[in-house]
Amino acid sequence: MMTEDPNQTIQTVAEATKSVADAAHSGVELAEKALRWLAKMLGEDAAGLMKDAMFYFRAKNAIALQQKLDRILKERRMENPKVIPLRLAIPFLEAATLEDDSTLQERWVRLLANAMDPNVHIQMERYFGSILDDLTPVDCLVVEQMAEMTQAERDRQITIEGLAESLGLESRAVDMSFCSLSRQSIIERKPKAGADVTSISSWLYKNSAFYLTEFGKEFVRACSGTPGKWTLGGAAGDSKDPGQLNNQARWEPYHGE
Repeated sequence: MMTEDPNQTIQTVAEATKSVADAAHSGVELAEKALRWLAKMLGEDAAGLMKDAMFYFRAKNAIALQQKLDRILKERRMENPKVIPLRLAIPFLEAATLEDDSTLQERWVRLLANAMDPNVHIQMERYFGSILDDLTPVDCLVVEQMAEMTQAERDRQITIEGLAESLGLESRAVDMSFCSLSRQSIIERKPKAGADVTSISSWLYKNSAFYLTEFGKEFVRACSGTPGKWTLGGAAGDSKDPGQLNNQARWEPYHGE
């Protein structure tokens, strides 16, 4: 068994450290070059103005965020809120203070409130913030409407056309949102019940029904103003799969020539 040379290890670490330092230095030089160019184009105070504008923007959002959060905490009569761990608080607040859309701001406030509420039993994770940061206002409306439909009728098949009509949106907008939500594993697609499925490639997107995944249901709860109202998982002992076909397809093994 070969013994690693300590001197070689030290040299390898030193070279790696130097590479990281060189990359960081290059990044700083690039930023300084960009600021010098802006200063030349817009005047010597351009860099300072940009910093002031960014600070003002984030400060304004932070104040609005605090006011909305205080309102929710007061409504819930939360006297002893939990302290949000830094691993959650920092990324949540960084993203929330950069958001300028009122629909998304409200979801950030709810996420923060639920993380602080000792009566909300949701395992908060950083990926809830990452997903919310990646969604559009339409995405939020779509996933919440899907939750409402699922709550009202657990085995309901949700289609693009049906959801578009329910929200008063164009089918294309819902279609695009479904693509985004599928990528985030918030919803899943299955063949509609009654569809004639005889091979793995025979069912099309337009013949699909869409359902919240278990992960999607938990995300809805995490960003909800009333997380306790949701019973999206179904009744205890109810193993019915809403995406199950009524006429189960028979997947025939492929026999080559």
